[in-house]
Amino acid sequence: MVHTLPVIEVMDEELPVYYITIGSVISDNRIQITSRITGYINEISVREGQQIHKGDLLVSLDSSDIDGAIQQAKAAVNKFGSALKDAQIDLERYETLFKEKSVPENALRKIRLQRDVSRETLHAALAALETAKSQHQYILIKSPKEKLHRFYHVLITPILDRPGLRGLVFLVTGLLIMAAMMQVAWQFVRPQGMSGPLTPGCVAMGMLPKDDKNTFNISIDMPEYTPVETTDKVAREVGELLRKNAY
Repeated sequence: MVHTLPVIEVMDEELPVYYITIGSVISDNRIQITSRITGYINEISVREGQQIHKGDLLVSLDSSDIDGAIQQAKAAVNKFGSALKDAQIDLERYETLFKEKSVPENALRKIRLQRDVSRETLHAALAALETAKSQHQYILIKSPKEKLHRFYHVLITPILDRPGLRGLVFLVTGLLIMAAMMQVAWQFVRPQGMSGPLTPGCVAMGMLPKDDKNTFNISIDMPEYTPVETTDKVAREVGELLRKNAY
């Protein structure tokens, strides 16, 4: 009995590789936004991935606690304001009686002290009211993005999203780096030589320790106990040799 085997065409192709894992995607460009007050979130005005601008409303907090604090501060201001008016009236009455010598000076001083205490208490209540009102602005959390940050996104986002443009930017950057490096190498191979006139478009190369001059130091290590005259003769011969071969 003859069995027929199936014939399958072999194809050469790349197969995608998939990895299934558990993790979190975290952006490298994050801005942490906090509020100066604590409270319950009343409304979130943005959604994930939305493009925002400076001053856009992000989150609004519940203002019940702050509104209550403002009302209490206003009530305190009214209370202490009335107390100050009463203290001022009493002071004026006692001053009149004191002029008529109907009350002693100690009584007048006591009333004046009460008036001063009422005034200071009213000032403290007014300060508390202003503080409570200033807290009201923090229930609206807005975007702090600046123009420079927004310009960065406008410039960089297309480069990151478009592979062709990203490759072009990398190529241009690499060519600029190579051109900068070739300026140094050109100093050694140019026809004018290292000490010759500067090539247009290039910069002068400085070598330590003279920095801004095309020069270098030569150290002559003579044997120990060599006379100074011999060392001087060798140094002069080396200098003469370099003058004859400037390049």
